[in-house]
Amino acid sequence: MVEVYAEKCPNYSTVTHWVRKFKSGFLSVMDEPREGRPTSVVTEKNVSTVEGLVKQDRRITVKQLASETRISVAPSDFCLFPNLKKSVKGRRFEDIEDAVSAVEEWFQAQNDTFYSQGLLKVKDRWQKCVTMQGDYVEK
Repeated sequence: MVEVYAEKCPNYSTVTHWVRKFKSGFLSVMDEPREGRPTSVVTEKNVSTVEGLVKQDRRITVKQLASETRISVAPSDFCLFPNLKKSVKGRRFEDIEDAVSAVEEWFQAQNDTFYSQGLLKVKDRWQKCVTMQGDYVEK
């Protein structure tokens, strides 16, 4: 498989994991539901709450919206991860230490303006999200 797919080949542990699942009768390739952070905070209740808060006060801040709705929106979701993902896309790591090292090197290579510009983009994204009534805003 490695000869055919090269760096796009899944690692051995991933293949054995799926073989075990298929042999046990699990035939879907979709993830099973699990506890933890929800995959989406876009619910009718949250959209209605955000819309109401914005209509009450058009100058409401992201921090206030997050506090009122208990929705966590980390700036890192917007300014760090898209660029970090680009830097490691297609790379294969021998082990977790190699992956951690690559991520640490990437963080060290970023200049101060990268972080400040990324944080400034958060406000614009929240405004788009509110305008779209809670729909997810990629860019």
